[in-house]
Amino acid sequence: PSRFVTTADAFAGKGQYETAAGMLQNAVRENPSDSEAWVALGNVLIEHADGSLTPAALYAYARANEVDPGNPAASYFMGLGFLRSGRPVEARQAWADLLESAPEDALWRAGLAERLERLEDLMQQMGDVPAQGQ
Repeated sequence: PSRFVTTADAFAGKGQYETAAGMLQNAVRENPSDSEAWVALGNVLIEHADGSLTPAALYAYARANEVDPGNPAASYFMGLGFLRSGRPVEARQAWADLLESAPEDALWRAGLAERLERLEDLMQQMGDVPAQGQ
């Protein structure tokens, strides 16, 4: 990771999300192709907003996907942000899209498929999504 990402992580670990976001803004200003910094910025912005997926965080994840479309991190954390914001349908869609585009041999594929299945089960129990095949 860039020096900004490493330093921002330390600030975020202490709950200093605004400072961490500033560091990450410097990182993406210096290197707009740093997908890791864009993902980290999205994550820090969610934490700064007490778990809400803000438009700024969505933008950061979108930029991460643009500069490194093969990296699953942005879509995964965006899905997590949707969940934390009480938007399970959008989380499910983000993860389903990610799983659909994932290479068959991706090491993270099985873990994501399991999380997606658990989310769908929970949504069915809550009545938010129809049962499979309906």
